Amino acid sequence: MQINISQNEFQRLATFKQYDSIEEMNKTVNSHLPNISAGERRFLTLISQYSCFKTHIGCCWRKRREISNELEVSSRTITNYISSLVKKNVIKVIETYCNGKKGANIFIILPVKVEDETKNASPNVPSPSRLIKTQTKSNKEIRKEEPTIDQLNHEFVPSNVPKDFISVCKPYFNAKTIYSLWGKCLLAASKVGTHDIISLLPSIIRQLKGTVFFIKKNRVRDLMSYWYSGVYQVLIQDKRKQADNIPSWLTGGLAQ
Repeated sequence: MQINISQNEFQRLATFKQYDSIEEMNKTVNSHLPNISAGERRFLTLISQYSCFKTHIGCCWRKRREISNELEVSSRTITNYISSLVKKNVIKVIETYCNGKKGANIFIILPVKVEDETKNASPNVPSPSRLIKTQTKSNKEIRKEEPTIDQLNHEFVPSNVPKDFISVCKPYFNAKTIYSLWGKCLLAASKVGTHDIISLLPSIIRQLKGTVFFIKKNRVRDLMSYWYSGVYQVLIQDKRKQADNIPSWLTGGLAQ
């Protein structure tokens, strides 16, 4: 399916709304997870996070390149995820065009379909829907598959990571990546000899926003190496400023 859409027609997503509440959508996502691969779970979890607007719960408008950058996989891998999930009736994809050029895709998270076989059932045989309900009630011990560390969102980041840092990271990275990014900050601080890294948090956050910008421009190949180098330069510049601000009486005393 293809539609024409412009930048000021974002509200048209409301026509593809699938659910009345986020809780309803989350139940559907959880129902899909056991039947798809680990990579497809990451993809589905990500687009569900962008599908929480009240006006269009269950659908979002994203470019494949943006999803590729956020999941840190190739565009071909994203295409494979999408193809597989469409075949499994997990999502529906609508291509959009703006001024004749191909735009972002609309991704729709489809409700789980339960086939109605009651028409062919014998009068003395319980319908499949009843069997499903009975089985659900009697198998409370069955545990749902636990999410992997790559599927955890910002709410699971350890408490030693500053909240302001997490707040900037959460739209773009999962919990594992956020924690690793802060770990690189601590490593750089240790190398430079910075003891109060929290006081430099505003400068680090500015560096983080610049990093996200260059990620979106496909200028970052190795996120952790790029990030460490950037933070290291921020801390070195602060050290140099401190050295330039040494009181004259102290430098004079040292000269003597």
